[in-house]
Amino acid sequence: MQKRSILFCIESFGLGGAEKSLVTLLNNLDYTKYNVDVLIITNGGIFEKEVPEEVNIIRYNIFQETSNIQKTFLRIRYFIARKLNKKQHDAVKHWRIFEKSLPAIHNKYDIAIAYSQGFSTYFTATKITADKKYAWINIDYKKAGYNIKIDLPFYKKFNVIVAVSQEVKN
Repeated sequence: MQKRSILFCIESFGLGGAEKSLVTLLNNLDYTKYNVDVLIITNGGIFEKEVPEEVNIIRYNIFQETSNIQKTFLRIRYFIARKLNKKQHDAVKHWRIFEKSLPAIHNKYDIAIAYSQGFSTYFTATKITADKKYAWINIDYKKAGYNIKIDLPFYKKFNVIVAVSQEVKN
């Protein structure tokens, strides 16, 4: 039996509920059945040391294909967007500014899971190829400042959207 390939996409292994939940899940998977990659964009974090050795961590550099001038320009645009547009969630601003400079992941997966909302969801929806895609939502979407009109086109690219509770689902 061939192992199924799974990619989890999360921004980091920093201190947070989604990060702790993912590490717990990773520590309970049967690695005789699955090859698992976790894509992160921020290195380190309190939970990274708890990731099982069977997991391949992909440290995605959002600036890997940009020049120093482009990096500076993109960072300035993001800084200005954060200061001028307080109504939009920072993840949306970040995605809109950086998305065109982000290369897609070349591997094809059986399953790709965006393990938090925002950047992970946008990236998994548009830059990862998989037979099935799942989005995991662990926040009160409206209270967190996300806008469904902006995010709906991304969520439509997922086979399943998983909410951590009935309240989050509503």
